[in-house]
Amino acid sequence: MIALEGVSETKVEDIHLWRVGPQQVVCVVSVSSTQPRSLEEYKAAALGAAPIDHLTVEICQRAK
Repeated sequence: MIALEGVSETKVEDIHLWRVGPQQVVCVVSVSSTQPRSLEEYKAAALGAAPIDHLTVEICQRAK
């Protein structure tokens, strides 16, 4: 998801996006960064880019 990779030095490692109902979308994403940002910043980026009803974000620190 390009919106997440726009957050400072972030790389999307894995993403799963699926519909669980006619109007409901679920997303589970794993991101990594040498300088991880807050969960709120990643959630805001994802939710601003797509109509997601339930979002789970895993944040991993990458070696420099």
